[in-house]
Amino acid sequence: MSKTLKGQAILFTKLKQYKMSTNRIKWHCSYNIAGLLRQVDAGEKLIFFEDDNGNPISHLEAKSIVLNLKAQGHKLLPVGDCDGFDPFGKGCPGHEQKDELCS
Repeated sequence: MSKTLKGQAILFTKLKQYKMSTNRIKWHCSYNIAGLLRQVDAGEKLIFFEDDNGNPISHLEAKSIVLNLKAQGHKLLPVGDCDGFDPFGKGCPGHEQKDELCS
């Protein structure tokens, strides 16, 4: 069996198991800090950050936070709340979700 066909067979088996499962895995998105800082260097503004009260913070405050996290070795920023998030490269570990009448 060729490498491509073997890979397709493994993928098909995993998809079949996934479709038969009553649970699903939810994955939270994340921002790559290096990429985010490249966008800032290209002129983009960090306008989507908020403080603990939900108020927007300035671009300079946000940039300072991101640079501080990078200095601590963080590679990723979570989008939203994520239990078990690994900011050092792995990101969201995945969260099992029960299906609700999904066909």
